Amino acid sequence: MYKKGAVVRIRSDLKVGWTYGDCGFIASMLPMLNKKVKIKATTVNHNDMPRYQVYNSNYYWSAEMFESVKPK
Repeated sequence: MYKKGAVVRIRSDLKVGWTYGDCGFIASMLPMLNKKVKIKATTVNHNDMPRYQVYNSNYYWSAEMFESVKPK
């Protein structure tokens, strides 16, 4: 589980129409692929699965949609 403030990269291989964890990936999310983002908030859905909000996006993301970014 990622914490607020963590920097992650959105995977470049996500496919439109697929569900990752509990979050669907839609066409309007495509510009975010392979971008480093900072987690703005973490919530839990009705199935106790974590969902994430990131800066510069209005969508919910799942941990399966991220790659860890190694600190420099």
